[in-house]
Amino acid sequence: MATACLGGFPAAISALAQSNVESSQQAAMEDYIKSLKASEKVLKRPIILVIDEMHLLSKPQLEALKTTLDSKNGVLFLGATTHNEYGLMIGRNSALERRFQPIQVPEFSKQETKQVLKETIVPLLESKYGGKNGPGKITDEAIDAAIDHSREYSPNSARPEGPFKLLQDAMIRA
Repeated sequence: MATACLGGFPAAISALAQSNVESSQQAAMEDYIKSLKASEKVLKRPIILVIDEMHLLSKPQLEALKTTLDSKNGVLFLGATTHNEYGLMIGRNSALERRFQPIQVPEFSKQETKQVLKETIVPLLESKYGGKNGPGKITDEAIDAAIDHSREYSPNSARPEGPFKLLQDAMIRA
C-alpha cells in the first residue's frame, strides 16, 4: 500500500542511482526531490530525507539539494557525515553552510555501546548467523573484546559501529 503512495519514487531512485554524468546527477536528484514532494502531498505529512554518508554526494547532487533547502516547501533533510567530511564538503561552501545546522553527536561510551549491542545488535546477529549449525550465542566477554579492540580493526569506525562490525565478522566466520 505504501508503494502506491510513492508514485514515481522507484523510478526516481533508479535514475539517481544510474546517473553518472554531472548534468544527469543534478537532474536525477531534482527528480527524486520532486517525487518526495509529490509523495508528501499524497501522504499529507512531511517526509524526512535521510542520507547517511552524505559526503559521498557529488557536487551536482549537492547543488540540487541546495535548491530544495531554499524552498519554504522543501523536503526536510537529515544528512550524516563525520566532522572532518562536513568541513570539507559543507564548510567550504558558504551557500550550503547557511542552509545546514550541524548537530554534534558524541561517540557512545563503552557502557552505552555494550547496552546497545546487547539489546539490539547481538540478538539480530545471533538470529541471523547462529542457526542450527552456527556458533549460537555471543558472550559478554566477546562483546567486551569487540568494544576494546574495535579501533585496531576498524580505525575509522566509532562506537557502536566498530564493535558491531567485529562481532558480525566473527559470527560470519565462525
